[in-house]
Amino acid sequence: MTPWKPPVKEPEPLLAGVTDFARMRLPTIFGIELNEPKKLGRDQVCLANGEEAVVELTAMPAVNRQFGQRAAISYTLDGYAATRSIGYRAQGSAIVDVKTQAFLELVFTLEPVGEIRPDGG
Repeated sequence: MTPWKPPVKEPEPLLAGVTDFARMRLPTIFGIELNEPKKLGRDQVCLANGEEAVVELTAMPAVNRQFGQRAAISYTLDGYAATRSIGYRAQGSAIVDVKTQAFLELVFTLEPVGEIRPDGG
């Protein structure tokens, strides 16, 4: 296990918004045995740059694992995020300590999927 290191730069506002959304919603399913994907919901979030975005995530069935000496549960997360101008596919993973329910890891990648035009076309 590698030691924790502080970030070297501020995270992108949308990436931070998606991560915060997951951090708030994923605890609602801790302790629930997932046999199929579970929607974490959809919500409008205010980003650090003042822009608004819509985030929707789903948690895939959890897997028990070890994280160093800790018993942990690993989740795969999938969904979408959209600002006023562009939509993104959000894919991530979370590792949660079984005993404390603390996040040991929470990471996402965002892939642009298309421009959003005001006229809907």
